[in-house]
Amino acid sequence: MKKVMYLLAVYPDENVGYWGSFADFDCCVVQALTLEELSIEAERVLDEDVTDMVNNGIALPTPSDGKQIKEKLDPEDGEPEIFMAISCYPPAKTERINLTMKGDILARIDDYAHKKNINRSKLMVRATLDYIRNNA
Repeated sequence: MKKVMYLLAVYPDENVGYWGSFADFDCCVVQALTLEELSIEAERVLDEDVTDMVNNGIALPTPSDGKQIKEKLDPEDGEPEIFMAISCYPPAKTERINLTMKGDILARIDDYAHKKNINRSKLMVRATLDYIRNNA
């Protein structure tokens, strides 16, 4: 599977800052002090829910567009302040790729992976995802 984007309805909250809900999911609500924190938390929660659904053989909902999303929202929540498009990456099959790098760098990677008791691939995936999260 490739990247999927779902709309998050965002509401102001005097106690928390903001809260948001994904109307395409039965129960997927997030809270944060700022819109930036809300976006980060929404991505994390969405990734977890989507991963659980895929791993349990539950079909993902088709992402709704702006008009469809408004019809799915609970009218008791009021009108959302904004909508945020939140990306998620559903689990997919493992793919084999080729990487090119100098031998001394590969040796450093292998040594570090060996010390941490993980394989090269796992180390490189973790390091890359950490880099993406910290530099988003």
